[in-house]
Amino acid sequence: MADPRETPAMQQYARFKQKFPGCILLFRMGDFYEMFDQDAVVVSKAIGLTLTQRSAGVPMAGMPYHQLEVYLRRLIRQGFRVAVADQVQDPKEAKGIVARAVTRVVTPGTLVDDTLLENDAAVTLAALCFTGEGDDSPASLAIVEASTGSLVFADATHDTIIDELVRRGVTDPNRVAVGGHSYGAFMTANLLAHSDLFRAGIARSGAYNRTLTPFGFQAESRHFWKVPEIYASMSPFNHADRIKDPLLLIHGQDDDNQGTFPMQSERMYQALRGLGATARYVQLPYEAHGYRARESLLHVLWETSTWLDRYVKNAPTKDHKK
Repeated sequence: MADPRETPAMQQYARFKQKFPGCILLFRMGDFYEMFDQDAVVVSKAIGLTLTQRSAGVPMAGMPYHQLEVYLRRLIRQGFRVAVADQVQDPKEAKGIVARAVTRVVTPGTLVDDTLLENDAAVTLAALCFTGEGDDSPASLAIVEASTGSLVFADATHDTIIDELVRRGVTDPNRVAVGGHSYGAFMTANLLAHSDLFRAGIARSGAYNRTLTPFGFQAESRHFWKVPEIYASMSPFNHADRIKDPLLLIHGQDDDNQGTFPMQSERMYQALRGLGATARYVQLPYEAHGYRARESLLHVLWETSTWLDRYVKNAPTKDHKK
């Protein structure tokens, strides 16, 4: 018996699944969007679709094409990422398999389509830029309501940034995380050590002990032996006992960037765990300072999403001010 997954349509479906891992794939076939295999099993249980079989051993579930928006809303509400593969050719003109292409990828975090938003839902994004120097630098904010296109600008002092974002409807003061790569990771660890604004942090490929970069870092050109107190005070490793919120550390195993050797994250993790803090250390094999492999990038996204879901989205509330 021929393998039902070796038909041209199923091979086309498999190619789209490979290109969009982590997405439920809705595959247009005539008047229906179909799902197969594990997608069909998972979605049929999640939103109550009837589970059938395309042929023996190939689970299938589907929905009428004209009800796509209804089912997309239901899938997004349950946290699924969805890729929609449409027919981009009139079946009557097709010689062989109908041409298809993924025309939409919809996720809960990028939902701006008016047809999928709840009537009272807002999709608000903000960008922040510090406009001064030092710990007390003020900041300028650009805030866009993506579903309407409304754009406003605002200024805030260093100690009212979170309050301004809350007032503008961008965030919940109990659900703010901080993260960064390289020098941004160094910033993340310092913010967790010296403030109580954040529920969790994600630090990638950072330097946390500045005595290991003794001949300068960023704008600091003086060497360690000239200003040891600066190197000590700027090192979050020396203040690890003050980090009380969960910190995810990620580092490329073969990082050869000056100052951010993997030992930086290894020692920071050991310090945090030894002090009883909540921390996780993830090492990416064969990766240097910037991550390139598809597997690494997808794993970083998974680690990030899992960390934020556990320690930010579903964390108990707390006062964000000291």
